[in-house]
Amino acid sequence: MVVPKFNYGDIVQFHQNDNNYYGKVEIIDEYGTWGTSSNVPSYDVFSEKDNCLFKHFKEPNLRLIAKANTVTEKAFLLAEQAHAGQKDLAGVDYIFHLIGVSQNVRDIIIEEPIIATAFLHDILEDTNTREDALSVMFPKEIVDAVRTLTRETKEAYEDYLNRVKTNEVARIVKLADLQHNMDITRIKNPTKRDFERIEKYRKAMLFLQD
Repeated sequence: MVVPKFNYGDIVQFHQNDNNYYGKVEIIDEYGTWGTSSNVPSYDVFSEKDNCLFKHFKEPNLRLIAKANTVTEKAFLLAEQAHAGQKDLAGVDYIFHLIGVSQNVRDIIIEEPIIATAFLHDILEDTNTREDALSVMFPKEIVDAVRTLTRETKEAYEDYLNRVKTNEVARIVKLADLQHNMDITRIKNPTKRDFERIEKYRKAMLFLQD
């Protein structure tokens, strides 16, 4: 018997027609049949954002965002709500930047508090969410890391990086954030300013890796 990698309610990411989507697993075919002969599980995924049920995705074509009923799911859903309407520098919904950062974290370490922090790393700096609200919802380890990742008003960038370096969860997430921000392919027509910003991020990564 084939054991599906994803369960009902898991939030997953997928691509279709050169677009990024995410949603919750609604239907699982353990044998991936649906009229074909395959032992690879297939899934139907409902995207609330797009109000659409996407059908028949093979397991290798999905990537986990958050398991159902976990602190990571809670962090993702809060970030999705708090950052609604925001765009990144590439003009894409900001939630996809947070997903990208979380996937960079997941590539090196699978620990729920760190992945949850990835979704929340900009929430104090870029939304109206307050730290006391986070403290009610999340463990101290996550809240402390998010606070550390929040650059203070008029704080010098070097001072900020020094502070991030003192918190291991924050350091890992910031490296993942910088890695995602350095992906120039996200920007259709990069300018000199974009390349200068990437050089700044490259130096920051080297500092945090030292």
